[in-house]
Amino acid sequence: MRLLRLLSGPGETAHERTPSPALCGAGKRPGTHRRTGGCPRSRDHGGRCGHRAAQRARAAAASSSGRVRYADGRLEYHLDDLPILEWPFPDPMGPRAVIGGFTMADVVTIPSHLPIPTVRTCMTVEAARDLADPATPPPAPADEHGRSAQTFLVDVVVRSGGQQRRAVARGRDIYAATAQLAVEAVGRILTGRTTTAGVSSAGAIFDAPGFLRALSPHVTVEPCP
Repeated sequence: MRLLRLLSGPGETAHERTPSPALCGAGKRPGTHRRTGGCPRSRDHGGRCGHRAAQRARAAAASSSGRVRYADGRLEYHLDDLPILEWPFPDPMGPRAVIGGFTMADVVTIPSHLPIPTVRTCMTVEAARDLADPATPPPAPADEHGRSAQTFLVDVVVRSGGQQRRAVARGRDIYAATAQLAVEAVGRILTGRTTTAGVSSAGAIFDAPGFLRALSPHVTVEPCP
């Protein structure tokens, strides 16, 4: 089975971002998971600068030790250039240029509890450009709850043999949605609504479908053809 994740984030009308481990699927045979996404800008200037400093540090490390990926059932480092690809996001986003092999946490969290030999993650070029540009302004509050008008979308595809499953998660202001996610996770841990103990990914420790439903209306998840 192969897993691909694509993400879109803030900047223009819509952006790609990172998906939750709970969106992952597993099959009886190895396959490929693809995920594409983009990252939003942080809510405050300090957080944005801190995040970008971390991005620059990771880039510097990658230049000397190589980038990391998960392929053939193991983590490995490589010095390959990252390709620019086109991914057909669901409407209204449509096709977008993405950076292939843009490694995110999924290469660790997904294989930790699912039999997936290959995890591929991508991020939209616009979102990556926003993160790297020090002139990118922080998101501005746009409603009474302080949320920005930015939107995010995570497109997840799981392939096994000749079969494919696809799901999309989307919402508004990924930082506000992350707060809801964190509160839901802590509440479930404190009330014993977990399926395992110790160090685990979110997709392993919680009932994934129930967890995602609890995030509505902050995050909507729906299958795609």
